[in-house]
Amino acid sequence: MDQLMNIIFGLVGVVGFGFAIWQWRQSEKVQDLFERTLEAIAQNAGDFAQETDTMEGRIFARQVQRQCYALVRMKSRMSRYFVRFYPAEESSSWQTSVGERKTQTVEKAGTSLYRLVLSGTAASDGYDQLVYGPYETLPMAGTYRVRFNLTAMPPEGVAEDIPILRLDVNGSNQQLSERFYSVKEVIDTATSYESVFRYKDTSEKLEYRVALLKMGTSATVYDVIVERIGR
Repeated sequence: MDQLMNIIFGLVGVVGFGFAIWQWRQSEKVQDLFERTLEAIAQNAGDFAQETDTMEGRIFARQVQRQCYALVRMKSRMSRYFVRFYPAEESSSWQTSVGERKTQTVEKAGTSLYRLVLSGTAASDGYDQLVYGPYETLPMAGTYRVRFNLTAMPPEGVAEDIPILRLDVNGSNQQLSERFYSVKEVIDTATSYESVFRYKDTSEKLEYRVALLKMGTSATVYDVIVERIGR
């Protein structure tokens, strides 16, 4: 009998604890506080990634940052999804055919920091891949927007209406989106170039790709942002 009572009281305790957690999760104030905490951790992780001297430290910090941002978007807003990738700082899941990882100095709050970027120049006309990967799935189907934060410099003598960049999303060898940018549409300062795609099969492993189309075209990729914008 004592053992049975212990089991019953144990079950009551588990149920009570679960109910308390459920109530806590329903509190908007607590949710907001929790989300702000996650955002602060993500920001600190980003700062650490810029300041650390080791590749392992940068990769770990970026992973923490991505996970925090994903939790913020998915915990109380299951219809949303947001993730920011840093191809130059990520693992080998991000690849390049013509680029190399370089250190770039940036100024922040009067302090000189550095970040890793992926830079390259097309060696010939065609589809030289500056960046592709990371072969990951998304947690839900829907309409997504991918933003490539990059700078681009066209070669001299190319007409303004000639495409020099192609941004595309590929899922399990199926083209989900494709967008071309001409000479007159690119600038040599950091900006976001966008492409929208439909994601129907959550088993599809995705690649977000930047191709350089004309020989002499150079570009630098800073980060890639993927967000769900509709069902």
